[in-house]
Amino acid sequence: MAAFRLVIVEIGLRPARLAFLALVAAVPACQKKLPAVAETPPPLQPPSVPAAAALRPTYDLNGRPVTAGTGFVVRDSAGKLYFLTAAHVMETSEWRRVNSVSLATVAGEPVGNLQPGGLKHVGAPFDRAGAQADLVIWEAPLEKVTVLPLATEDLKRNEWVWVIGLEMARRGSGRLFRCKVTGTESGGIILEQQERFELRGFSGAPVVNEKGQVVGAVLGGSEPKVLCSKITSIRERVSQQGIQLP
Repeated sequence: MAAFRLVIVEIGLRPARLAFLALVAAVPACQKKLPAVAETPPPLQPPSVPAAAALRPTYDLNGRPVTAGTGFVVRDSAGKLYFLTAAHVMETSEWRRVNSVSLATVAGEPVGNLQPGGLKHVGAPFDRAGAQADLVIWEAPLEKVTVLPLATEDLKRNEWVWVIGLEMARRGSGRLFRCKVTGTESGGIILEQQERFELRGFSGAPVVNEKGQVVGAVLGGSEPKVLCSKITSIRERVSQQGIQLP
């Protein structure tokens, strides 16, 4: 079976970083079979999740503001909030030099700030360690923010999902873009866009199912293929930091 080898192509944080990813080649590769559900017609309506759930972070990196990627907020069993995004948008050393993070919806509405002491975990880019490792967890003492619930089971082939966010060059409040699950690669899930969008700036964006639950986060690809992490990988990384999720 032909599979897609995905690699990171970035405009670096040095001097101005806006992470994006590209599919450089379609090559034969071993691909584990993904459990499937019966095919169904495309849903006519997206789940009732506000596009404001997708947040765009701006990092104060040694006094220099840098906007990179997208993310979302989850709540633990004790009610504490955490901001999740993709690790590959910055080098590990750069994450450690962030003085603060300002979060806003993709429409530009501020929702609050994160402090460096709240950085709980920095993973590794998926091209080095697989999709299961590409995650950042940051404690988020926020009040007025959309919190997304996490699903408990990984996606299956033929399921319908939606990526939440906004293309970097566009204005607006964001959208839910419909995709279909087609396979697995690099420890993650491959989606095929049914509503096309340019992936630049979507790294870390939430992927939700028909119930509005997060089932993964965008990592890379090239339209119409999208690589996202598995929800079990996200849950595992969060649990390893001593954070209990509902």
